[in-house]
Amino acid sequence: MITRLAGCIALALVVAAPLAQAQTADAAPVRISADARLSPAQRERLQGYANQGGEALRRFVWRTRMIYNWSLNDLLTPLS
Repeated sequence: MITRLAGCIALALVVAAPLAQAQTADAAPVRISADARLSPAQRERLQGYANQGGEALRRFVWRTRMIYNWSLNDLLTPLS
């Protein structure tokens, strides 16, 4: 029973390791555009997620899309 549990834990670690590595690879901070129409509190909250990386910001914007009606195009500076 214990060896079976240890085997399951080892398998879970092997499967989860690449997923955790993929999330940290995209953890480069992103800057919220100065042109975005946000209150100071909203800007601070969004920048907190943006500091965790583009993927964290994208997930937050997607989760709150029906509340704030934000899109990443509105929040980030477009590339030239």
